[in-house]
Amino acid sequence: DNTAPNYPPSEWLLDKGWPWDAMADDAEATAFIYAGGSGFPYLVILDAEGNVLARDSGTKSAESLAVWIQDALATTT
Repeated sequence: DNTAPNYPPSEWLLDKGWPWDAMADDAEATAFIYAGGSGFPYLVILDAEGNVLARDSGTKSAESLAVWIQDALATTT
């Protein structure tokens, strides 16, 4: 949505200092559907082999998002 405050997402992610790789989906939401997306916003964390470590949808505070990410990444150690 080019009227949204986070448009374009690539610039918004850079501006926010997002440290992880991110990808844009196509207009048919192929990646979203493939990854089991159920609503927006939707996040999925994958390991280096492409295994799903965590997935979630819905709004989160910055603090709860940080905990969710840390918990997901802790499963790899």
